[in-house]
Parts: sequence; C-alpha cells; structure tokens
Amino acid sequence: ENTLKTGNRQAWLNGDFGYLLPEGRYHNKWYQIGNQDQCYMAIGIHGQWLYINPATSVVIAKLSSQPVPVDDELDSKWLMLMSRISHEL
Repeated sequence: ENTLKTGNRQAWLNGDFGYLLPEGRYHNKWYQIGNQDQCYMAIGIHGQWLYINPATSVVIAKLSSQPVPVDDELDSKWLMLMSRISHEL
C-alpha cells in the first residue's frame, strides 16, 4: 500500500516525465497514473510495460523490442490503449 499511496507529487511534476502522466506520481519503481481507477504501472525500456487497473481487475503485460529505448509519442498511445482495454474486458 505504501508504494501506491506515496510518492512526491511535486518531484514528479518537476521531473522529466510529468507530461506523460500529469496527475501521476512515482514511488518504489512504480508509476501511479493518478486516474479514478488508481491504475499503476511499471515501464521498461524498448516498450515493455506492466499495467494494472485495480478497479477492473485487469493486468496487462506488454513485451516489446521497440527500436529506441524511449518513445514518448508511442508511450502516450500505449497508455491510452491499455486504459481502454482495461475498461473493455
């Protein structure tokens, strides 16, 4: 519970990835999305994701080998898709 309820919000906003999750936080290697479902995720390089939506009991593991370690535009699209999938299942 500590991992999901803590994290310095201002540090997140001052960091390099605040634009990806404007309502988010980060703590203990987990990104908290900051949405009403209290979703959280782990992100690896080259497109690896573990997305968890506790409200819908959906977990999405995305394995990948994207050509670049970080692709901000693609990451934004994946985040929207995983959110949508977690609500459609």
